[in-house]
Amino acid sequence: MLLTLSMGSAMFVACKDDDNGGSASTDREFMTMFICDNTRGKGADYPYNCGRDAAYPHGNTIHLYWYGVKDCAGYQIQMAIQNKVALGPSAWEAVQGTSDLLLDTIVGPNVLDLVIKDQMYSTDFRFAIRALSTKDDNITDFSHASNWYGHGGGRQWQEYLGISTLDRYETPYAVYVDQSQTTETTMHVCINSNVLDFVKGFENMNDDIFNSIQSLGTFTKEDILAKFGTITSSDKDKLESYYENFNIAPDGTFGYKYLQVAPSPNNPNSTVGEKWKYYEITDADRARGYIDIDGLTANSVYVIDVIDPAVTVPVDAKYNTCTTRSDGKPGEPILLKHDELMAKYGTSRSDTFAAAADYDAAPISPTLYDFISNTNYAEGQAFYLEGGKTYYLDGNDVTCKGFVLATDPADVKQGKRARVICGLGKNAMYNQGQNGEQWNGCPYSM
Repeated sequence: MLLTLSMGSAMFVACKDDDNGGSASTDREFMTMFICDNTRGKGADYPYNCGRDAAYPHGNTIHLYWYGVKDCAGYQIQMAIQNKVALGPSAWEAVQGTSDLLLDTIVGPNVLDLVIKDQMYSTDFRFAIRALSTKDDNITDFSHASNWYGHGGGRQWQEYLGISTLDRYETPYAVYVDQSQTTETTMHVCINSNVLDFVKGFENMNDDIFNSIQSLGTFTKEDILAKFGTITSSDKDKLESYYENFNIAPDGTFGYKYLQVAPSPNNPNSTVGEKWKYYEITDADRARGYIDIDGLTANSVYVIDVIDPAVTVPVDAKYNTCTTRSDGKPGEPILLKHDELMAKYGTSRSDTFAAAADYDAAPISPTLYDFISNTNYAEGQAFYLEGGKTYYLDGNDVTCKGFVLATDPADVKQGKRARVICGLGKNAMYNQGQNGEQWNGCPYSM
């Protein structure tokens, strides 16, 4: 992801390091914090609160402000997607040096704000900051830096900054895949190339109106509205968004020029035909209304975009993003034996899911993690569990690859059923519940 940054300065009061993080050192730099209602208490309307920058109309530019620390060497700011770091310091540590760390930058000691432009829409971001010390080189040595603000967790459950970008404006559904024609190695990618492809689906549209617009040859948004007569507010909003946010030629042709096909991050090693990685769409492709792509890997998720190179902002250069899967055949059901899972993983997760040992519960999440990214497994794969045994899911799992979880039919015939617990135990990281405890549940999103 490309990040565009702009920085300024302002005067704020320094804040001393709260050493709840467990550091015994008194030789650290003073701790800074982001300015928000949790740290300032001035209400949501305070002009220097961190949040979306209203100067940018699409609601996907973020403005950070923080408190200054006198005589520090500067500030290190990091950003990640919420679900990658929500579990606190250990999660932030895990994303260091990976693509999941979306921003890692250092600014000077007189810089007290940062603008991060043109981020992904509809996304919840988390941020962290620390003050750097003049005693360190701040390249490989950060031993005197302050503790991080923004890692959250433990007694500091409010010690984080989360900012969500707004939904994207109305976007033409310009690319999609006809799944009925998908094979293990090919896809039939359909493209809508003209604004009239969408206008003809508007409410109150009829053949006479459509033909009268089409007969103009060239037309503007105002011409379409004039021919329409009565248009719903929803359809009018869509039309205005198309003309405001996308390049549209006088004959209604959308400005996208390229088709881009890439493996999903869930299966980064899957293949795609070289020409489809950035394919220039021809007039013949537009006239046909589809492009057949090949060179794919079975059981793999692909991300497909059409791109207008005249738009310089990457998130706005794309139209709708199509995420779809190549074909594959599920294999024979896989039996997840309780004893084998316990022998392999034991109670290694019991630091977070403390009741695992009490329930003699075996973790099945590691198997599902592998299934999601492993192209040897097709969507619809069945996993059998042993009847009479207990298993559990942990973590905040997300999959776009369907599977079947069932008790082994042989055990069902004997009247035995497997039990799966979604989340297990009291997690010390969450202490805002009654008596300082909160049961840690586990969402599994599909």
